[in-house]
Amino acid sequence: MKTKSVSLSAYLTPRVLAGFSFGAIGILLALVAFIALPKHSARANLGYCNVPDIYYEYAGSNIAVEMESETQNNLPCIVFYTTDQSTPTHSGDTATGTTSRYYGAILIAPQHTVCFKAIGYRANYSDSGVAADCISNPPQ
Repeated sequence: MKTKSVSLSAYLTPRVLAGFSFGAIGILLALVAFIALPKHSARANLGYCNVPDIYYEYAGSNIAVEMESETQNNLPCIVFYTTDQSTPTHSGDTATGTTSRYYGAILIAPQHTVCFKAIGYRANYSDSGVAADCISNPPQ
């Protein structure tokens, strides 16, 4: 049985090379576009939420802890917090794990200390950094 040998030069014709180079350029351009241009479903990042402020005031014998965060454009951000020293987590505007969503003053009874970690979130914005503070309500 006789086998036919084909030389490499048969495949390296100008037409084949032109097709290859356009193909390689096309692949390169597609890769650049994929990396540089946002996907249709991607959300634009409009900025970031500032690290939440954690502050308190006395409310009778209790301490009322307040938290707030806003974007660099002064739009309100949702605050998520934990009291177990873990970093707050969320999925969109829903708290996950041991994280709670802040809705209003958190009361600390006398002779108690609560340590908070909090982050700010707003759709289409980057989450804030983590704020941490331990607040004690001394004996009355």
